[in-house]
Amino acid sequence: TIGDVDCILLARHGRKHNIMPSDVNFRANLWGMQNLGASVIIATIACGSLQENVKPGELVFPDSVFDR
Repeated sequence: TIGDVDCILLARHGRKHNIMPSDVNFRANLWGMQNLGASVIIATIACGSLQENVKPGELVFPDSVFDR
């Protein structure tokens, strides 16, 4: 709970961060969140950039999604 809001934390790469990104079952995760009563999802990521103009610590909003 944060304040008076019930929250759910999803460790999508496993408790020991042992699930590779390509092996994460995103559909099952979303189903599980819905099954637990989630009505809003706030997601964060941490990654690097191959673009030299994007410096470490900068906030970037992607406008494209690449899926395999």
